[in-house]
Amino acid sequence: SQKRNVKHEEVRLAVMMLERRGLLSRPATKTVALSALANVGDVQGATWFMEKVEDPVTITFNVLLRACAKAEDYESAETILTEKMREHGLLPDAVSYGTAIGAHKEWNAIARTWLRKACEIGNHRGRLMACRQAMRVCAKSGDWDEAVRILVEEMPKYKTIPESRDFREAAHA
Repeated sequence: SQKRNVKHEEVRLAVMMLERRGLLSRPATKTVALSALANVGDVQGATWFMEKVEDPVTITFNVLLRACAKAEDYESAETILTEKMREHGLLPDAVSYGTAIGAHKEWNAIARTWLRKACEIGNHRGRLMACRQAMRVCAKSGDWDEAVRILVEEMPKYKTIPESRDFREAAHA
């Protein structure tokens, strides 16, 4: 949408100006700039800026995946999970898979695989986050049956204890 592109351009321009002035030289400030791009769903801008991050870690890639989720760009998310992270010797964690699930517009086999992977490798918090993202994707596509299945089958299967807000997530699908 045009409004989203304006936000992309504004944030990207601000990041570029800060970089030119040498204000983004520390790892912490680079992460903040990357987060700003991710928060507006600027996958292209976040990918461009990610190249400037020396020795990225999994958390840094998770920020990039957040841009994909905001933009609903599952193809870029898949590339990050299967190629980009591995190029840096990193493996996705539960948060990586959970965040990438949010890049889907509807529940499908790829998102289901990512949920399984997140639940197999994650701690309780990572599993809970991935399940919540999965239920949100189900809600986006109106797949109430799948949201409820995640709540009553997947969460208990991976010893993930739902909270009251998880029942609301499933109900909103």
